[in-house]
Amino acid sequence: MRAEFFSGPIPPPELLREYNKLIPNGAERILAMAERQEAHRHELEKAIVRAEIQQGRLGLILGFVVVMTMGIGGMLLIWHGDNVNGLAIVLSSLVGLVGSFVYSAKRKRSVAREQNEGSPRGKAG
Repeated sequence: MRAEFFSGPIPPPELLREYNKLIPNGAERILAMAERQEAHRHELEKAIVRAEIQQGRLGLILGFVVVMTMGIGGMLLIWHGDNVNGLAIVLSSLVGLVGSFVYSAKRKRSVAREQNEGSPRGKAG
């Protein structure tokens, strides 16, 4: 009884030779399939990165619009004599903006820490 195992998209050379004996150009077809799969995976990864960048930009733009609208609205309330509500709106928009930046910075640090712990150089030995 004998068992062989391999990991990855490409079988070992001995097995490729056996495929060539059974199927004309079998090894070449297997290698072409692995290359197509790798190219497909790279395209998916690029699409994901592009979508994340677009989502981040849209979030920044919408956040800016919301904060500016609240700020201008609060200033208009103050201008028309409603100081308490105007100030509350202006301060809440500023607190929301600062909170968003703090949360984003914490999240970036935790993601960077996770990536460092996952890399071979980040693990203590």
